[in-house]
Amino acid sequence: MQASRRLLSADLSRLNQALSLNPQVAAALSAFIGSHSQAQIKLAATESSVPSIDFAQYRKTLKNTKAVDDAEKLVNSFTPKQMDTAKFLKIVQSFEEKAMNRAKQTAETVQTELGSLNQAIADLDSTRPVEDLQERDVLLADPTIEERTEDFAKRSIWGVKQHEETFGDVKVM
Repeated sequence: MQASRRLLSADLSRLNQALSLNPQVAAALSAFIGSHSQAQIKLAATESSVPSIDFAQYRKTLKNTKAVDDAEKLVNSFTPKQMDTAKFLKIVQSFEEKAMNRAKQTAETVQTELGSLNQAIADLDSTRPVEDLQERDVLLADPTIEERTEDFAKRSIWGVKQHEETFGDVKVM
């Protein structure tokens, strides 16, 4: 319950920007906040509208005062039924726990992805420019290139059709 109170007091737009939330998660949060505010409005309206019945007016108007007496007795003896909300609170708490677990998993996934992205950026920063690459560097990166080149040379194939079909003929005069 404390997490939902903190969520309601948070600025949702700043939260989305700060955490780079998944659009589905952001939509679910905004839907939750909207339904919560609507529930609060309905609760306030219900609490403020306590009906008062003027039974004396009904006694003057109606001939059957026994019916009015019975109705007044029923209204005065009415007590709201107490409901055990523990079951509902447990459901809400289990939902909250699942949501928190999903949020933690999302945070862990984001951290893992950030780590791999940082590693990729570091790898890109530490690479040599293409102009500095040599034939042996390319062959070390993919040993099958040498085998395919030798095979093409044996069969007297000096061009790659797929490259020309994909990129066109790039020969300069």
